[in-house]
Amino acid sequence: MGPKTVCRQTPQDPIIWPANHVDRVLTIAHVCHDPPPCQLLPLSTPLTREDCQKRCMEFENCRGVEYRHSEDRCEILARPTEWFIDNTKHRTVGGPLDFECWLYKPTCDVLIQLRDHGAQSPTFDWAWRVCFGEDDAA
Repeated sequence: MGPKTVCRQTPQDPIIWPANHVDRVLTIAHVCHDPPPCQLLPLSTPLTREDCQKRCMEFENCRGVEYRHSEDRCEILARPTEWFIDNTKHRTVGGPLDFECWLYKPTCDVLIQLRDHGAQSPTFDWAWRVCFGEDDAA
């Protein structure tokens, strides 16, 4: 969805999750199901964003990835995920604004909502062209 974005299930989700919503332990990677907590993956080395996306594509129920660059932290989201929050407009956590939300295989209807909410990235533009055959999502 672009730089400095975090994933959310729906537009109604809170900007800041309650403390008991997710596992608060920093991990290199984990898979988040609905309901939480998240399941730890057996990883011993940090993942790049590209590694994280590749793991998502290989994971049967992956709906998206939330990646934090400063921690090389990869969250593979198995719960329904069709929304994002721009951290420059709504701060969700302390520390650097270095999250990136990547939704895997959103429907064309969801893409329209995401575009109207400000999604901007090369992969979003590519998905838009696949759905609508237009040159850009603007």
